[in-house]
Amino acid sequence: MMAPWDVLETELAAWHRSGRRVTLWWRDDDAVAVTPALEHLAALSGTHAAPVTLAVIPAFAKPELASFVATRPMLSVAQHGHTHHNHALPGAPASEFPTARSMEDRLADLGAGWHRLTAVFGDHRPVPMLVAPYNKVGDDLPEALPTVGLSALSVHGPREQWGPAWGTAPVAVVNTHVDLLRWRPDAQFIGAHKTIHRLVAALQARRLGRDTNDLPRDPDEPLGLLTHHLVHTDDLWAFLAELLPRLTHPAVRWCDVRTLIQEAGAP
Repeated sequence: MMAPWDVLETELAAWHRSGRRVTLWWRDDDAVAVTPALEHLAALSGTHAAPVTLAVIPAFAKPELASFVATRPMLSVAQHGHTHHNHALPGAPASEFPTARSMEDRLADLGAGWHRLTAVFGDHRPVPMLVAPYNKVGDDLPEALPTVGLSALSVHGPREQWGPAWGTAPVAVVNTHVDLLRWRPDAQFIGAHKTIHRLVAALQARRLGRDTNDLPRDPDEPLGLLTHHLVHTDDLWAFLAELLPRLTHPAVRWCDVRTLIQEAGAP
């Protein structure tokens, strides 16, 4: 049996032999202030030329975050809801913007969040993308996002799993696929072996056009990594420091989210 890093190298070599490149992007959630953890994240991003989109919670964003991002070209900012509060009904999956809330209330919160975010970041304007807290929104929300100035949406998982209605919504959908954390009973790194396994499975699904369950997968969908710098432990930081150099590879194209939105377009 090959070691996990060897499995990743083998998969990237298969991409290279095919003459294709996989598009990678990186999203990091829950930014609100400049912290040592954020500085560590930005340093890794800059060292390895791996752009990171910070999903910033508008209601709690500190002004100094704007100047921090402005001096680091590998960082961009997107809207992470408004307050990141769970408004789902008891027993339902957590969501700040579930169908249980009126559309009027959801759009009012999104509009207030976007106004706050653009006020904080000023000339360094945020990416007009909703990064959904808890990676969940009501199925009716994507259609309405442009009314509050948002032209893109990011949740977690293959685009296909969200159903045909999302394919006709007037927003670009740019998702993440490999989450380095598990959240129950508390936030914890899933470990190097599991992360590499998930990453390789996602890479193979794009290279072959089908996943391990033989379900069709879009070979051109960008592959998104998901992190949360505020809860990273030393072993997770050490893993990222090992992973990122391995993803500086001829078969890998790191991409900024603004470019991905432009390339995804809107139906």
